[in-house]
Amino acid sequence: MDFVSLRPGEIWTTAIGLDDYVWEFPDDLQPGDVFRFVFKGATVEWWDWGSKDQAHTQTVVTVESIAFGSVVNPADNGGRPLIVIPPSNQIEFDFAG
Repeated sequence: MDFVSLRPGEIWTTAIGLDDYVWEFPDDLQPGDVFRFVFKGATVEWWDWGSKDQAHTQTVVTVESIAFGSVVNPADNGGRPLIVIPPSNQIEFDFAG
């Protein structure tokens, strides 16, 4: 797993393909079929000030041994609040074939 280190003013983005391991088009897909997608939002359970190259070279964060597992240790994130990523607007597209 890659951990992201951001400086003030920097951003990090990621993308998941629509026909990927998370979701697949149905087998009976027909031209004109309509699909709607929305990101429901998320939270970042663990974060800290500093960079991975300097302040956190020895930092250890333990997560559950399942995909997308929760942070086990440090359980309270050192008292820092969760980072809330808001949901997106709905997008809609028609399959053209």
